[in-house]
Amino acid sequence: MQLSELKNKKLVFFFPYYGVGGVQVYFVRTALYLEKQGYDIALVDYKNGYMHQSLPDTSSIEIIFFDHEKGAQIPENAVLIMQLLPPWSLRLEYKNLMIPDDTQLFFLTTHQGNILPAMPKFRHITTRIYWKSRAIWGSILRVEYQRSKWLLKLLANHDAIGFINGATKRNIEQAFNYKFKEGLFAPNQSDYPKQNFYLKEFKQKKELQLAWVGRISDFQIHIINRVIQDLDKYAADHQCVIQFHITGYGDQEEHLKQPKSDFLSIHRIKHIWPDKLPEFSSQMDGFFAMGIAALDAAILGVPTMCLNFSYEPIAAGYKYHFLYEMSEYDTCEQILSPSYKAGTHSMDDIMHQVINNKEALSKKTYAYFKKNHAIEHTSSLLLDLLAKSRLRWEELKGKKELNSLFFSLYKKWETFRAKKRVEDHVVVKAS
Repeated sequence: MQLSELKNKKLVFFFPYYGVGGVQVYFVRTALYLEKQGYDIALVDYKNGYMHQSLPDTSSIEIIFFDHEKGAQIPENAVLIMQLLPPWSLRLEYKNLMIPDDTQLFFLTTHQGNILPAMPKFRHITTRIYWKSRAIWGSILRVEYQRSKWLLKLLANHDAIGFINGATKRNIEQAFNYKFKEGLFAPNQSDYPKQNFYLKEFKQKKELQLAWVGRISDFQIHIINRVIQDLDKYAADHQCVIQFHITGYGDQEEHLKQPKSDFLSIHRIKHIWPDKLPEFSSQMDGFFAMGIAALDAAILGVPTMCLNFSYEPIAAGYKYHFLYEMSEYDTCEQILSPSYKAGTHSMDDIMHQVINNKEALSKKTYAYFKKNHAIEHTSSLLLDLLAKSRLRWEELKGKKELNSLFFSLYKKWETFRAKKRVEDHVVVKAS
């Protein structure tokens, strides 16, 4: 398909979810930007889901409400854009989704753990690529592993897959011993005012104001705790008063570490809506973040440290990256994965630079963002990938590789539990 033909299609972003996460934010921002460029856009979401609530009143984007019992109807002549999931999860997600046979499909790979066969209760092993996980993939999860590889090859052969960053792509290639084409990136973005807002608005303060913005779930909790412990030690050693603002929620909140030093204070904020985030971020001396949250700070010029994730506690001695030191659109990576490259900065070094080289850090951060993650650039890369996709729904539906009795039963149980957890955290935007 020619790129220009996409304007004759309806671009449908599918991610029904009540809570706040990087995929929903990515889809909403991209949808709003493409709407302004003249594309016909729809979002598939729950009523009062995050994407539904995030649309401004001025937007004419269609909302297709999804219900797990009643499903939803995908319109004719559409390109359906989804997050990549394992084959058995796709079957459950689309069980009641009515999709015309000729619907063009595209899968965005946002996290390596979404395609790696993960054994319940052993996710910390099966989402890490090393000898233990390979032993499980080659025995207990052999069938699921082969089906995941089948799906990846199908998508690659039909140019129907993209990657949020290089780390995700490299780790999946390592896990499945399969090489994708060069490129295939549809990176994260941000779309706040295109200026170095931070240096214009920043006012020197007596206390350091630092922040984390993002979920607090199984793969984030350990790096957040590592930051808390490192900040705690720095604050005590240097008698530096630090206010650390942890913004977000998740099922691991109760496991957040508490500081031992009187010099570090932690402030908990459940949620900040995107339109309020620039004001909050501009008051910070620095951000510790991953994914889109890191870019939401970088677009303002706030000095940003990119954090990596782990399903296990992280020992003292962790080395940090500044965002501008990353490559291939990486904004996080799994610690100790095959392609993992540790940072070079101790917390002492990070704090020294944040305190003494704020203007230089801000300029480097903003320049890196503008070159790699401005929404004009990332949306152009996504459109190029969508135009190349040759996979239709009729080529995927009903395939036996989409079945897994064990994971179907487990997924239903987890979906029930997750729904109960999410309903406890549903954030309803004030009118």
